[in-house]
Amino acid sequence: MLSTCRIVSRLPLRGVLVWNSVVGSSIVRSTCLVDSHDNMRQAQSKSFTGSAGSTAWTADSSGVLSRDGVVELPIATGSEYVRSAKQIVLDAFDDSMERVKVASGGQPLGLGMEHGYDGFVQRAPGRYDMHWGVSGNDVIKSAEPLWEPFVQEVLGEHATLQFHGVLMSVAGAAEQLWHIDGEHLFYDRPDVPASLPPHCINVFVPLVDVDRSNGGTEFCVGSQQLTSGSEDIVWQRSEWMHDIGFKGDVHNITVDAGKVLAFDYRVLHRALAHQGNEPRPVLYWTYTRRWFSDNLNFPPRHLPTVASSRVHMFADIGQEAMDMNTARQHFPAVTRDVSRVFCDGAAGTQVPESVPVAMTTHLLENNANIGGTFETSEAALEQVTRAREAVADLLGLAASSQVVFGNNTTSLLFSLANALTLGPGDNVVVSKACHDANIAPWLHAARRGGASVRWIDTTTGDCDDTSDVLDVAGAPIDENTRVVAFGLASNATGSVHTREARDLAARAQAVGALSVADATQYAAHRRVDFADLGVDVLACSAYKFFGPHVGVMGVHHEALDRMLAPKVGLRSVGDEPVHRGNRSDDGGKTGVVGENGVYDRLPADWPTPESWEICKWEQGTLNYEGLAGVEACVNYLKSIGGGDLNLAFQAIEAHEAALADRFLRGVQELPVIVHGRRTAGRSGTLDRTPTFAISPSQSDVLGGDTLAEHLVARGIYCTHGNHYAPVLVEDALQRPEGVTRISFMHYNTLGEVDRVVSALEEILQAP
Repeated sequence: MLSTCRIVSRLPLRGVLVWNSVVGSSIVRSTCLVDSHDNMRQAQSKSFTGSAGSTAWTADSSGVLSRDGVVELPIATGSEYVRSAKQIVLDAFDDSMERVKVASGGQPLGLGMEHGYDGFVQRAPGRYDMHWGVSGNDVIKSAEPLWEPFVQEVLGEHATLQFHGVLMSVAGAAEQLWHIDGEHLFYDRPDVPASLPPHCINVFVPLVDVDRSNGGTEFCVGSQQLTSGSEDIVWQRSEWMHDIGFKGDVHNITVDAGKVLAFDYRVLHRALAHQGNEPRPVLYWTYTRRWFSDNLNFPPRHLPTVASSRVHMFADIGQEAMDMNTARQHFPAVTRDVSRVFCDGAAGTQVPESVPVAMTTHLLENNANIGGTFETSEAALEQVTRAREAVADLLGLAASSQVVFGNNTTSLLFSLANALTLGPGDNVVVSKACHDANIAPWLHAARRGGASVRWIDTTTGDCDDTSDVLDVAGAPIDENTRVVAFGLASNATGSVHTREARDLAARAQAVGALSVADATQYAAHRRVDFADLGVDVLACSAYKFFGPHVGVMGVHHEALDRMLAPKVGLRSVGDEPVHRGNRSDDGGKTGVVGENGVYDRLPADWPTPESWEICKWEQGTLNYEGLAGVEACVNYLKSIGGGDLNLAFQAIEAHEAALADRFLRGVQELPVIVHGRRTAGRSGTLDRTPTFAISPSQSDVLGGDTLAEHLVARGIYCTHGNHYAPVLVEDALQRPEGVTRISFMHYNTLGEVDRVVSALEEILQAP
């Protein structure tokens, strides 16, 4: 039995491949599942009569190729491969076109290599040769074992893959003229026969059904015997068939999606006009004999990042910046199975691979508590220090001592609220547009002390563009206000409130109130600048910005100095909080001994490595492995900007603005309500993240189901409810039944946005 399926590399997907092998006089088609550990399991097999007879199909097919110059192989990829590969290709094409706009100032891509880029060239009007985002992709390459035995049969066991990519034909692409893809060997030697065996072949796998209507390809069968003698025949020309004296058959090849076509690159061929409505992507691989090398015909200049105004800045910092397509490859969960679209980033983002690696490394190599004088304990202390420094950089803090770690935003703010003493006559001011994590702690604190609760209102109305806009001017802040709490971005609607936050922080400072900002839905999308905001406290959760389940908080120590935190070892002498540390082994590092023999209140510049990183707002032993993950995720974000967080977030913001614009334009004509800001275009996306709260225009259209249920059934991961913003969703948006939330991150693609829009159209317009 000849089996043509083998694994040549580690594959990060679970997909479906189909291969053929010969059993007796029949070809057996078997379906294999390819999992993430390179294991192959035969799921089913069935026999059908083939033309191979008693010889291997590879020998038969190679004979047809030698004779005709083109052959359709009796193999096919599975439908799952076609679907996954098509999505990858369409996403890469959209990304490439965006980058061309950036580089050219909005001008279309010119024709030919001289106007193209490394990995993206327009060979003819509407016909693109693209390696960008495709070449080297593990999903794309996973099909190669299907035809490798055939390639080796034709070119020898040492056949070499020169390059691979996709030929993309868009609707309206004009007909090509006759040409070949490369010259004969010794084409200028009349003594050398033209019928030398193939030295270079192309393998095509269309990702849509290809026929005459969408630009099928015509081949002059056997013409490779006649195309020697001129190097110019690689250039398109209508007269070539006549000039070489070709009298044979011209076949228009019709190939179904996933089928495999191979042809000698010396055979005369042309692509027909694309009269369909959809793009026609065809994957291709170019193989040669080991002693031959083909010219790629791609220029050396690279496609830039889509953050157009930042392109030259990246070069200035001396490190290579990361584009969004490359950034996406750092997320195994996102790339492992492209049938899934993660639209639940507001509930919790996926993590780059470096995060779990860092966490695992800490547990396996440095798992100890701090306070010891041995190696692993000191390594744990160093980890805490590095994590504080990383978060200080991320939040724009002046010093790492301003960083507080905890379980999450909610627990950190409850801890802070529990330390606040309120009484009758005091009031707390909270925002109706905020997540409950920055509302409930203050409601409980007010209830305990008999203080009153006041609200920063929003414009109400489920169809109003300003339904989640804060009324800062009307915020009821006065001399009795002790706390003003608000969010930087809505976790439900995506609206950004930084301007309002600055105004509220200034008003709070004017009356001596504590200003507390929730940045959980902001930190993944925008550059946080603690000093610019002017707040006293800023909290967010790392699992919302590509890290593990760890809460982080930036504080002004002066604003919290006289508050007694609920912490082991912390006591109060009179009105002063003091710390009784473990005197026997702290080396004098956990406090300053006062005249009364107890520790005075903790210095404002703590925590520091010299104080064993002790912070009065951190309860118990920290999650050290989690802090390793936090450091790793901040380092990942820096890498997007070549080591510069400012540049990183400029690139992220530009990409996410394109995602938001694509979504808003896509749903404009659909029977769906986008709650909150929904203006498309650059001006409309400046004040929002790519998080959307949506509802059907007609409440009964889904028969009691939610949009989220229908989307999840189509592989689009999202959630429905009030998303822990009950005041905003149920009161301001007037949706007591909840809303479906679609939240994109920088690892999402324009193609994924299109898929969500298409799914919504299918769901909402179904009879």
